[in-house]
Order: sequence, then structure tokens, then C-alpha cells
Amino acid sequence: LVDAAVDGARQGGHMPVGTKERPTRLVDLGCGNAYLTFGAYALLKARRGQPLEVVGVDVKRQARETNGRVASALGWERDCVFVEGTIAGAELTFPTPRSHRGESSDPEVDIVLALHACDTATDEALVRAVRWNAPLTLVAPCCHHDLQVRLKDTRGTNGAHAPM
Repeated sequence: LVDAAVDGARQGGHMPVGTKERPTRLVDLGCGNAYLTFGAYALLKARRGQPLEVVGVDVKRQARETNGRVASALGWERDCVFVEGTIAGAELTFPTPRSHRGESSDPEVDIVLALHACDTATDEALVRAVRWNAPLTLVAPCCHHDLQVRLKDTRGTNGAHAPM
């Protein structure tokens, strides 16, 4: 999916091919164990040879530390970094600056990923992608824990759900 979406965005003129001077920037919001982060990096950079810089964001310190160790063990620590923070508020820093914009609080991001970010995290990822004006956003919503609880609480005796 990542492969086809990136190709489609580029063929449609929405996202340029990364160069050494302007690598493609990918952010994985709510990256957890970074399976998708590492997979996207391996596909786009290691396999396709695309200049790419990746930042994975997660609220858990353990995720940042473990993912950082894995990136280092793979030799990807320069271009594949992890930060601890919320989806809405994490500060991102990329190795290659883009001189035409100040990036301290609002970096240019080309690709935003958010796979199964729980509860409102998917909404926060979409807000961030829109604010960044990211040309490509791939999001798989959560299983909506809150909605599941509400459905369970409204179930009638006949097994039908009451209106919400």
C-alpha cells in the first residue's frame, strides 16, 4: 500500500521524488513498535534507493528507546529517528534542513502514517497532517474503544442496539 500510494502521489504531481538535498520526509504518528515505520523505510530507502528521513512518534519512552536501538543496529540511526511525545504536540527534527522555511515548530512533511492509533489519536494525526499540508497521508483508524463500550452499554435485552 505504501509503495502504490507513494507512486500515485508522485505520478499525480502531488509529491516530488526525494533527492539528497531534499529527502522525502515521513512521519509515523503513534508508531508503537515501529513495524510500519521500519517497513516503509526499508521499502523506500533501502530497497528503492529513495533519499528518505523518518521520524517515529510515540508517547511511550520504551518505544522511543527500543526503536532507536533497532534503528542503530540496522545502521539507520541518522535517517530513522524516534521521539517521545503526543501526536498533537511532539516536536520533530529532521537531519536535512529545508532552508526556505523556518522549521522549529512546523516542519515540511511529505508522508504521514498513522496505523491503528487508538481512540482520538487518529483524529489528532489527521489534524497534524492537514496542518503540515502533507501531500500523502495513510491512516487506518482505531477499533474505537469508546464506541465499543458505548454499544455494549446500550445493548437491549433483545440483543438490538439502542439509538445513540
